Amino acid sequence: MMFAVAAFFATSAFAQDVVKEVTSCKNYKQAVEVIATKGLDGVSAQDKAKAYNKVVDLAMKKMSDEDFIRQTNTITGANEPFDTIGFYDASVEAIKAALLCDEFDNQPNEKGKVKPKFHKKNNERLLSILPNLINAGGIAYGSKDNKTALSCFELYLKAAKAPLFVEKFVEGNENYAMAAYYAAFISYGDKNFANVDKYIGIAMDHPKFQKDAVELKIYSLKEQLKTPEDSARFISEIKDLHQKYPQDQRYFSMIVEFYGSNEAYKNELNSFIASEIAARPNDAMVWAVKGECEMNLMKWDDAVESYKKSLSIKSDFIPVIYNLGVCLNSKATSLKEKLSDSMGRLTPENEAAIMKVLTEARDYMLKAKDLDPDRTSVNWAYPLYQIFYAMGDEAGMKEMEKYVK
Repeated sequence: MMFAVAAFFATSAFAQDVVKEVTSCKNYKQAVEVIATKGLDGVSAQDKAKAYNKVVDLAMKKMSDEDFIRQTNTITGANEPFDTIGFYDASVEAIKAALLCDEFDNQPNEKGKVKPKFHKKNNERLLSILPNLINAGGIAYGSKDNKTALSCFELYLKAAKAPLFVEKFVEGNENYAMAAYYAAFISYGDKNFANVDKYIGIAMDHPKFQKDAVELKIYSLKEQLKTPEDSARFISEIKDLHQKYPQDQRYFSMIVEFYGSNEAYKNELNSFIASEIAARPNDAMVWAVKGECEMNLMKWDDAVESYKKSLSIKSDFIPVIYNLGVCLNSKATSLKEKLSDSMGRLTPENEAAIMKVLTEARDYMLKAKDLDPDRTSVNWAYPLYQIFYAMGDEAGMKEMEKYVK
C-alpha cells in the first residue's frame, strides 16, 4: 500500500513537471514535442487545458511575428525573409491545440463544476485563423504532400463544427464546402472512396462546388463498379441525384445509358422513361429519349410521334429534327419492302404514300441542315443524299455529293 501511494505521488509529480515544462517552452514546436514525447497522463483536465492553451499562445506568437515581417515588408519595401511554411504550420498547431484545450477546459473540476477558462478567448482570437487551414492545405497539395493537405482540410471541417467555433458557424459557409470538396478530391486520388462519400455531400450542397462535386461523386461511383451490388448502388445514387437535381440532364442521361448498356437492367428502361414522362410531360429531352428508345427498336411510328412531341416543346432541338428525318426515311424503306410486289413494283397509290413519307423526311433533314450548316451537332449530308436518291431527285443528290465526298 505504501509503495502504491508513493507511486501515485511520483506519477502526479512527474505529470506536473510535464505541465511546467510545457508552460516554460519558448516556442510552439518545443511545447508540441514535450507533450508528444512525455504525454499528459495523470494530469487533471484543467492542467491539460492549461498546457494546450500554452501551445496556442506560442503558435499565435509565431504567427504574429511572421505577420509583422510581412506587413513591414509591405509598408517599407524591405525584403525580410517571411516563413510561409512556419506561419501556416503554426496556424494548424494552434487550432489543433485549441480544440484539445477546449475539450478539457469544459470538463468538471474537482468540485464537479464546469468553469471554462480559455473558451471565450480562444474563440475570439482563433475564429479568423480558421481559413489559414485551407491555405495550409493548398500549399501542401501544391507540394504534392497529399497526406498533410488532407489533414489540413479535415481539421478545418472538424474545427468549424467543434464546440469552440460552432456557435459562430454559418450554414452554407463557402470555406466549409471548399474544404470538403478538396478533402474528397484528394481522397479520390488516393482511392479512399469511403472518405469521398464522407465529404462530397457537403460540397454538393453548395452552389459554387455543386457541379464539380457531383462529377467527382460520379467518378468515384464508377470506379467502384465491380460487382452487381456496386451496380445497384450506382444506379440508386444516380437516381437520387436525378431526383434532387431534376433540371440537370446529366443524371437523366446517365440513367438511360446505364439501363441501355446493362443487360440485367434493360427491362427497366421503358419503366423509367414512362415514369419520367408522367413526372415531366413538358420536358423535351424526356420525349427525345423515349423516341430514341423506340427508334432503336425500329418502332418508326412510335418514335416519330415521340420526336414530334419533343419538337412541340423545343422547336430547334437539332438532334431530334435529324432523328425524325432518319426515322421517316427508315419508315419509307420499310413501307417499300412491305408494299412492293414480287417484282419490286409499286402501285401508284403505294408509291405516292412512300413519296409522302420521304418528302417529310427530306423536310426535316433540310431543317437540320439549315440549323446546323457546319454539321457540328449532326452530320446530315449522307442521310439527305439517301433521301434524295430514294426520291429520284438528281439535283438534290448532286448538291449533296460535295458534302459526302
